[in-house]
Amino acid sequence: MRFAVTVDTLELYFPSGEPFLTTLELDRRKIEETARAEQAVAQADRALSLANQALAEAATERARADQENARAEAERTRADQEHARAEAERTRAERLAARLRSMGLELDD
Repeated sequence: MRFAVTVDTLELYFPSGEPFLTTLELDRRKIEETARAEQAVAQADRALSLANQALAEAATERARADQENARAEAERTRADQEHARAEAERTRAERLAARLRSMGLELDD
């Protein structure tokens, strides 16, 4: 430890040569560190808010996609039912045509 005496002050130094800080300097550093920490918290809050907004938008988009998939599935089901109905009608028509032919009647196409 080293001391340096001037007309107005007494300065103390660590063995490494670094000066001891005054209480005013320590208070100033504390204020600066607090301000930096508050800025970091505010920045983290903004980032969290943006992340939450992105999650909400993704959830909305997912719900929209799910609705579209459900609509498409309903359309496929309706198309499959229509195809089955048409196939049943064709089969019925073929049976009726075969029955008429067995009775000796020819159908014009």
